[in-house]
Amino acid sequence: MATLSTGDAVEQPVVILDVSTNGVLVEAGEALVLDAQYTLTFSAFNSHYSANLRVVREVQRGDAVLYGCRLLLPDHAAAQLSQAVGAVLGLTGTSVRDWDAVREDVERPNGEKVVVGHTPSGHPIELSPADCLEMGPEGVELFVHTVGDLERM
Repeated sequence: MATLSTGDAVEQPVVILDVSTNGVLVEAGEALVLDAQYTLTFSAFNSHYSANLRVVREVQRGDAVLYGCRLLLPDHAAAQLSQAVGAVLGLTGTSVRDWDAVREDVERPNGEKVVVGHTPSGHPIELSPADCLEMGPEGVELFVHTVGDLERM
């Protein structure tokens, strides 16, 4: 569930059905205006997302009206939005970094935490270098998948 708002602060709930890096498909209870700009906002996994979009087409599917919208975002922001929606819909999974890359980061003398993977919504999963070495590749992988699963609960 998300909210669309116009420049004059009129808000209406919508359901996000799909997101790509340059577009979003929504179902709205009230008609949207073709070629109008809206701001889409929603929260997922303790993060808030906001994107400007323009309605470019309308499709009737049974009793529902679906709207295809072009995202007015830089590519990296659109990819983050797509990742978050994919996580909500159960389409994206947890990713584990290759152990060789993790071990390279661990061996750097900066003492900073090491990114060992990402949650389904794209949030980094980090461990201390000492924890990485103590857990080893199998332990790190299990940790990453456990954290990723917790996000979906």
